[in-house]
Amino acid sequence: NNGCKNTEGSFECVQCMSLMTCKKVTGAVNGAITDIMTVDGYLYAFSSYHIDVFEITETNELIQVSGDIVDGIPIYIKDGLLFVLNEKKHELFIYSTENNVNFDKVGSVNMTIVMNVYIDNAMLYVIGLENEYDDNASYYIFDISDIADPQKKGAYLFENTNTNNSFVKDGYAYISTDNRLIILDVSDPLNPVDVTNASLEKTGSLGMDMNGNYLYLAGHHDEN
Repeated sequence: NNGCKNTEGSFECVQCMSLMTCKKVTGAVNGAITDIMTVDGYLYAFSSYHIDVFEITETNELIQVSGDIVDGIPIYIKDGLLFVLNEKKHELFIYSTENNVNFDKVGSVNMTIVMNVYIDNAMLYVIGLENEYDDNASYYIFDISDIADPQKKGAYLFENTNTNNSFVKDGYAYISTDNRLIILDVSDPLNPVDVTNASLEKTGSLGMDMNGNYLYLAGHHDEN
């Protein structure tokens, strides 16, 4: 488990192996960091048009293994794939990260703005705007079994709400907005269906994760 914060050109993380064993680790990169993710023993520091990769050792030291230029802002990494948004070109680029040294562009989907990306079983789930004239975000589903030629399957339109996070498990998508938790049945990618929703009016949602049958939401308390 990790907790990270970043500033201009550097970051600081707390890496915990157990509830009683935590250690602070730090690193430096070129430029302003936009986000940090840890996956399978590696820490990825995102910045505009660049990504830095660090190996996390057994003693919680960071060893930089690579740094590479990418065509946009990195926003998500999972299952050997890095997703990079280029708003000027209206594309979400997909890079292969198998060796963590050379990042090779392998595919793309048309997307102007992206709020959230998630992968589950060769399906790509994107919350975003497909073009700059859209008034509201949608939940797009792409089949990426052929990564060089992603196929859009279905979409669900959100009306008058800001979407923040999503998680997919066992054919259901859990999506948090500023004031609601929305659950979609996505077992048929061509036709995502709203199953139920719950109010988050008093807390909102800043982060979300799932463990077993429990969904955890991090939010803020509204005194009003």
